[in-house]
Amino acid sequence: MLGAVILAAGKSERFGANKLLMPWQGKKMIEVILEIVTAMGFEEVVLVYGDEIVEKMAQKFQVKAIHNPSRDLGLSESVRYGINALSEEVEGIMFFLGDQPNLEKEILLELMAIFSEAPEKIIVPTCGGKPGNPVIFPQKYRKNLTELEGDQGGKQIIRGLKDGVVYHPVKAGDFCLDIDTPEDYQDFLRKKMSEKV
Repeated sequence: MLGAVILAAGKSERFGANKLLMPWQGKKMIEVILEIVTAMGFEEVVLVYGDEIVEKMAQKFQVKAIHNPSRDLGLSESVRYGINALSEEVEGIMFFLGDQPNLEKEILLELMAIFSEAPEKIIVPTCGGKPGNPVIFPQKYRKNLTELEGDQGGKQIIRGLKDGVVYHPVKAGDFCLDIDTPEDYQDFLRKKMSEKV
């Protein structure tokens, strides 16, 4: 059984405002993420937040929301809070970013299916040959993940492995896109508008 952790406690320093509240598809960006993740059939879903308004979004979707009071210490703190909020029964943990608005259910199902066939492996989507998110970690890496420090995510663990990782190329090149700056957001909106024309 799979659990999901949505990492949504970042300070959006490069963006200059809380990017998770930016509009997308008539909703806030974090609402779009929550809608997709909660529709995937995970046994447990945890959202790690920094701002109370994000917690309120999680409540709308009946998702367990965990406050990260130590977000200044980096991404590793959110990873730790998320993992510790999941039960020991989960066989794998899928980590989502709160600022990744182009998730597609079909691709998520592909990643989950690969994990069910290889539950001892870390599953990483690649876009244009580059690794992205969301990544699935087997339960056996739980301790390693909770021992990360600073602004390190799971990439630190993946880098140290020769085997044990499945890289899955996805057809949608912008599936892995995350929004870091206002320019990223405007580029994303322009691209989506052009696709509709």
